Amino acid sequence: MTAALKMAKRDYERMAIADLREFAHQQHDEHDPEATRVYVNRLAHMEWERREIMERKNEGYHPASPGFGDGTGASTKAKDAMYLAYIHGITNSPWHDHAKRHLNRLPLRRLMALMFCTAKIDARTDPNNTSPWSREFQHIAECSPHYAQLAGFTPGEGKGLFKDARSIKNAAQMARMDLIAQARVGVI
Repeated sequence: MTAALKMAKRDYERMAIADLREFAHQQHDEHDPEATRVYVNRLAHMEWERREIMERKNEGYHPASPGFGDGTGASTKAKDAMYLAYIHGITNSPWHDHAKRHLNRLPLRRLMALMFCTAKIDARTDPNNTSPWSREFQHIAECSPHYAQLAGFTPGEGKGLFKDARSIKNAAQMARMDLIAQARVGVI
């Protein structure tokens, strides 16, 4: 079986991230540029997941009701926060920390644009199209301080960074290119 045939049979989207990182590195015997692209996208999605879900402390998933407090019911028992996150499909991992550490080295404008684009990809899964991220890129550029805050940046950080939709897309593309270059040489 040729090396090209082996690469064609791999499903990088389903591969464990540690293995994916190995295939992304150009020094690996079976390096594949597609693995590098998928690895960078996975890191971006992990950083978005951390910003959107983990940093917001799972809003809406309250372990106890404030209406009961006699100490005898299930609502007043201590809950394990990691277990609650796990049952909601949110698990913090060293890879989330890895993504945070490396993506936050990007220039602010590029990181913000990458998070905006990643958020828009995640918003496509909203069946009712009610997510603020389902708006057009032009609207996001016009209201970038608001969207920057939604993406976990400090208030006002996005002011003046993007003039239009194309500037967001270009900055996100530059961020991806930076990350792909770093992944190829094994920096991330």
